[in-house]
Order: sequence, then C-alpha cells, then structure tokens
Amino acid sequence: MAGEFGRGSTPSAGRDLAPGDGADPGPEGGAPDGPELDTLLATAPIVEIGRVPWGSNAVFQVLLDTPHGPRLAIYKPARGERPLWDFPHGTLHRREVATARVDQALGFGFTPRTVVRREAPFGQGSLQEFIDEPDPAAAPRGEPLRDALCGMAVLDVLVNNGDRKQAHILVDRSGHLRGIDHGVTFHVDPKLRTVLMELGGEPVPAPWLARLRRFASDGPAGAALDRDLGPLLRPAERAAFTARLRRLLRSGVFPRLDPWHGRPWEW
Repeated sequence: MAGEFGRGSTPSAGRDLAPGDGADPGPEGGAPDGPELDTLLATAPIVEIGRVPWGSNAVFQVLLDTPHGPRLAIYKPARGERPLWDFPHGTLHRREVATARVDQALGFGFTPRTVVRREAPFGQGSLQEFIDEPDPAAAPRGEPLRDALCGMAVLDVLVNNGDRKQAHILVDRSGHLRGIDHGVTFHVDPKLRTVLMELGGEPVPAPWLARLRRFASDGPAGAALDRDLGPLLRPAERAAFTARLRRLLRSGVFPRLDPWHGRPWEW
C-alpha cells in the first residue's frame, strides 16, 4: 500500500492541503450545497491531491476547481481499500455513499455530501465534502448535544455502523454534528460498534422516531431511496436495512450492545 499510494506517487504537488490554501471547505458565501454540490463533487477537476497520513485505508485530501472557487474534499479510492474478511472487497467507498443517501432521505443532515467519483487520480472511489474545524464556541452542549448524539445513534443503528469512533464525530462551522468514515456499514449481520453504546436500552427520543415514521409511511420516498441504494448495495443488504428500520420503529428503543463486542476497536 505504501509503495502504491505513498506521497511521492501522488499527482501534482502531492502535498498536504489545508483550508488556508484558499479553498472554501463549506457552503458559506453562496457556495453550492445539496444536489448541486453532489454534481461538483462528481465532476469538478481535481487540481491538487495530498495523502491523509492516518487511517487503515488510502485517504486523500483533494482540491477541486469549481465555478465557485477552490473547494476541499476527501477522496477514498476503491483500490486503496484494505481487504476485510467480512465485507466484499472494493465496496467500502460505495457504503460511504449509501450512508449519505440514507441520511439525506431521512432528513437528518449528519453525513457530509458524498458521491461516487468515477474519474479520479487513483480510479473510482468516494468523494466527500470536507468538514472544516469549527469555532469551539459553536459546538453544541448540554441537551442539544445529547439530542444530536441520539440522532446520530439512530442513523448508526439503521446503517449497521461497525466503526463509530469518537474521532468520527465532528462539528462543522455552523455548530452541527457531522459523522464521517462510514465504509464499514450495511452488513446483513449485526455489526454495530459505537462509542454511543451507552444509549443501549434507552428509548429513542420521540422527534427522531417521528422522522422515521414519516419516512416509513412515505411510499415514494422509500422507493426513491431503494433506487439510490441499488447501485451501491446488494439486494440482501438493502433488505436488511429495511428490516432494521422496521425493528427500530417497533421497539422504539436503542439496541443493547455487548460491552466487549459493541465498542469500536479504537476509540
């Protein structure tokens, strides 16, 4: 991996990029968001790329040349994914995108915009909007923080997130919680590992359950999400997602996790 994806092999300067390089990492100032941002992530030219030095898979920070100015994004090529015994090889980037699609369909807003990028320096992979470090004063506290963490835990249950580390929970410049690193998701078997496991056995807050009920009762919305997930997940994985949604609605309670198997390998 190091020889193939080392910094010396990256296109352009191959340096570490930072917001100070003049990129606009967020949607402020009239920059696009939503579907328009998806289009830019999928098509805007990549003009610089730098290796992100941590993580078990190859991860790159890239600079996009957009009509709205330079913009940072995170690129995870399929060919840089470390093989896992329990997940089909080369599918983790698609699971990143699938999590974003579920998050968007439910209207949660935790997952940065993420797309499949087909034309990129190391081939097809996921491309995700970059979340800049926030003003510490903007971070939620007290009850707003707990409510947001409960919502993120709901998303993790639905996508069967096997890797919700503390480092995978960010706060954007607007003070909203954002979750990243969703490659280990959507397995048909129970894989949930999360630092939020202390919520196990507690009732899901009523507002989050209400969102799930609205989605579950909206046939066209469910059909649209299933179409979006079709190219990203296997039929059995999509069926397992639907089963988890129905099960959570029936119980209204966060699942209890075993203290040993329910925690991520690294916090």
